[in-house]
Amino acid sequence: MEAGGLATGIYTTNSAECVRYISNHSRGNIMVLEDQFQLEKVNSIKHELPKLKQIIQYTGKPSSCDVLSWQDVLHIGDTLPDTILQERLELQGVNQPCMLVYTSGTTGNPKGVMMSQENITFTVRASNKRYGWAYDTESGVSYLPLSHVAATITDIYLAMYGGGTVWFADKTALQGSLVDTLKECRPSIFIGVPRVWEKMEERIKEFGAKRPAAAKKIINWAKNAALEHHMARMYGKPDNSLSYRFASKFMLKQVHKSLGLDKAASNSSGAGFFTAAAPLSSSTLQYFMSLDIPILEVYGSSESGGPMTSCTLGAGMRMNSVGTSWPEFETKILNPDSTGEGEIVTRGRGVCMGYLWDQQKTRELVDEEGWIHTGDLGRMDSHGFLYITGRIKEIIITGGGENIAPVAIEDAIKAELDQVVAHVMLIGDKRKHLSAIITLRTVPDARFQPTSILQPEVQKWLKKYGCHADSAEKVIRENNPKVMEAIKSAIDRANKKAVNNAHRVHKFLLAPAEFSLDGGELTPTLKVRRHIVLQKYKEQIDQLYQDK
Repeated sequence: MEAGGLATGIYTTNSAECVRYISNHSRGNIMVLEDQFQLEKVNSIKHELPKLKQIIQYTGKPSSCDVLSWQDVLHIGDTLPDTILQERLELQGVNQPCMLVYTSGTTGNPKGVMMSQENITFTVRASNKRYGWAYDTESGVSYLPLSHVAATITDIYLAMYGGGTVWFADKTALQGSLVDTLKECRPSIFIGVPRVWEKMEERIKEFGAKRPAAAKKIINWAKNAALEHHMARMYGKPDNSLSYRFASKFMLKQVHKSLGLDKAASNSSGAGFFTAAAPLSSSTLQYFMSLDIPILEVYGSSESGGPMTSCTLGAGMRMNSVGTSWPEFETKILNPDSTGEGEIVTRGRGVCMGYLWDQQKTRELVDEEGWIHTGDLGRMDSHGFLYITGRIKEIIITGGGENIAPVAIEDAIKAELDQVVAHVMLIGDKRKHLSAIITLRTVPDARFQPTSILQPEVQKWLKKYGCHADSAEKVIRENNPKVMEAIKSAIDRANKKAVNNAHRVHKFLLAPAEFSLDGGELTPTLKVRRHIVLQKYKEQIDQLYQDK
């Protein structure tokens, strides 16, 4: 980028076909990859990459003579004078693209979002201003894919701008070693996508379940005191009770230390914990509040150049809200309906330049007044707090013509089966009523991918109803009436929150496996690829609607 090049990232988990698509679409002529495994992936499609001129492998010794090692590249750099770099720097402008971020491709091929020098520098300045992190002091752990805008902005550019220290976790971070890394590094800022927070919650609960009854009673008292404190702060009520101060100092600080999050919990700016990329459930947010870990929601996208709204500590938070608009952005609800719901749009200096090679999609993204159309549905309350209610492209239009946003309904069902269910996906487009596909929580393998073995908590729940299955497939085969009735009862409880009958879920389908990257149901940022799930389970869905 300093030399005037255009950089883009590819997820290490992407298939060879996806690598081929992004390489050709971006017209990439230099491919930088990690090791022999990634080299073999690229070699399998190399004949389909006419623009590719050079491959660089930055760890190990390349097995191909036409592939440069990192040491080779450094040697080439040493042979060139710095004046060449200076000349290139002077030719660049703030309005020129310097980076491409490819969308996750939930609805089709990924699109290349063009980000300018101005997008990035503006965003990091605004971020630091929003949270007031101390210069040359903060530290973080990089473990999320750097192909994603959130990790790129925070782990690289925000750290550079603020003089921060970045610890790069190893490959096994999302396979279970992240907590060990956190203990070693003790970062002052920690950012996690919802699935990471959920997995951390599961691990803490598993450990807590093994504690003696007396210890459980004491820690529950401490957790209640912390939750009451943060809920009070959120709504401007008296906080900082004697119970909270005692619980925080003598019990909860030990929890923070055991997770390697003690510095983040005591960050001088008060902003140490964040979540982004997808909605965090209320139950998980409240759980971490009870541990004196208030997690701040951040909302944005590659198209907005990163964050555009976020929560701040205390009165700047609301349950289920992604916070208020940053002062540097204008954010509003376009054409709200009678309930105040409409499309979320934004504009400001941080927004992207459009989509590479796609004027039509760019025109759909940015209107004549400069508003970026996010494609997200939401509402804004009288205090300016934004609530995301769904995606326009995910809207289900039932056979009766009702337009239904699935996320709130899915979250309501998950909340009723919190310890059991991994994913809930609503179905019902052009159907007579709504149904849901449900996956059960499973034990992850060494690659942090779901296995077929159900988590101990799920197996314990099943045994309450006389089911001794240890996999979802066995649960489906056994078809235990009491288990099915327990799930149906949870759905019925969630249905009580429905605005009308069209928003109620009438049937459900248990999937034989948890959604995963390997299965194709999840994107690299762990969003559900709904169209893939619908294709995969088409036969079972059709049968579900035929059954009375």
